[in-house]
Amino acid sequence: MSDLAAQSAKSKVKPFIKFFLIYGLLNMAISIMWGAYNNYFPIILQGGNANYVSTSDVQVAGFGLSAFITGLIMSIDNLFAALFLPIFGAWGDKSTKRRELGFAFGIVCVIAFISLPLIASAIPADKSGKTAELLPLLIVAVAVVFIMMFCDAVGGQFRSGYQFNMVPKEHQSKMSSYSTTLGGLGFLFATFVASMLYHVNRGIPFYIGGGVMLIVLILFITITPPETKKNERILQERANGEHKKFNPFKTIAETFHLITKTEKICIVLVFAAKILANFGLYGIQTYGSSYLYTNLGFAPNVAMIVTGVYFIGYMLMAIPIGIIADKVNKPMLFAIGSGALIVGALGMLFLAHSLPTVCVFILCIGMAASILDVMTIPYIMSFAPETGTNTGTLFSVTLMVIVCVSLVSVPLLGAVIDAVGNYNSLFFSMIITAALSLIPIALLFRYSKLLKKPETVQVTEE
Repeated sequence: MSDLAAQSAKSKVKPFIKFFLIYGLLNMAISIMWGAYNNYFPIILQGGNANYVSTSDVQVAGFGLSAFITGLIMSIDNLFAALFLPIFGAWGDKSTKRRELGFAFGIVCVIAFISLPLIASAIPADKSGKTAELLPLLIVAVAVVFIMMFCDAVGGQFRSGYQFNMVPKEHQSKMSSYSTTLGGLGFLFATFVASMLYHVNRGIPFYIGGGVMLIVLILFITITPPETKKNERILQERANGEHKKFNPFKTIAETFHLITKTEKICIVLVFAAKILANFGLYGIQTYGSSYLYTNLGFAPNVAMIVTGVYFIGYMLMAIPIGIIADKVNKPMLFAIGSGALIVGALGMLFLAHSLPTVCVFILCIGMAASILDVMTIPYIMSFAPETGTNTGTLFSVTLMVIVCVSLVSVPLLGAVIDAVGNYNSLFFSMIITAALSLIPIALLFRYSKLLKKPETVQVTEE
């Protein structure tokens, strides 16, 4: 290779490092935040309920809610995803300020997030579980969760739509895998620090997550460039009299009009497989700490450590899957992921009775989730039109479809838990739905063979 060719190749690869790093740091901050939220907040919501008794020495004062109502509150983010993400995705595609909007919504999300432990600390120990007396404080907590989830759903969509537009398609699986690894490393560090300091101040996991996210948002807005080519195209369209009135539904329809029939079938099959595989997984992510706290008697900070083991498995698989995802049969990888979920759930039901055995099968579930997560979005985004003005729309619709199942699964599983009186139903549901996901995966084997390889290579925007 000549010096000129080597220099040209180097110049094309170098800019991706910046986006890999920022996307990874954002994933790290989000993982820390939602790790704290998913582990500690359900315990706060259910604390004091007569049916929510733990053998742990650590007793948490809470609002005394049932698992069903807790599931409804924990599903607020998915409600926003179902209602708003495609609209805001289309808005981001037609906006020249997508990067700036992602930063602004992120700041508001951080402020709301770090307010939650302050609200929880206001629950008097003698009123724990007395929902009627704590109703004003509960209303404030739910309102803060609404603000936090709305800002995360909208701001996260803007930031991700921006990243997927700035990084060429052939590098997006790598970006997803490296970001997952950085997210896992950051989460593990914060998990073990937070678990050690939990008895000092129970708000520390939230303060760590909010602080990291604030730093990353500042880096995001200061070192990443604007979407120059996309923005120039939008300004030119406006100058020509196009898009005088923003119509998100027209943008969504335009996006899928540009995708071929076979690609649409593959997208639907991937959606079906991911939704079924994730049905039980969402329940574990929401009620997993409650299962460990009640059924096994683990203290909340120990439950957080188990979540850290989940992320070790998630992280271990991320880079290998990112590297091989574009070189091997993707349906086969989806099948392996669903199969590993079944193995992990069976182990949790029948073999996991101590911390070491729980960690083994949680590690397996984390590795399975990583396989499914790392591949899904880059695979679907590979079908995005080359214009650059539809990436946010396809990304937001993808997220909407994937997370909508949580809007149903989490409250439904909560109702089942209330009815049967224990959390074992979480793992039975994972086994059933993961097994069902093998049906669309089998169909994906057939239709993915009909896809044509891309003939052109997208050029990154400087």
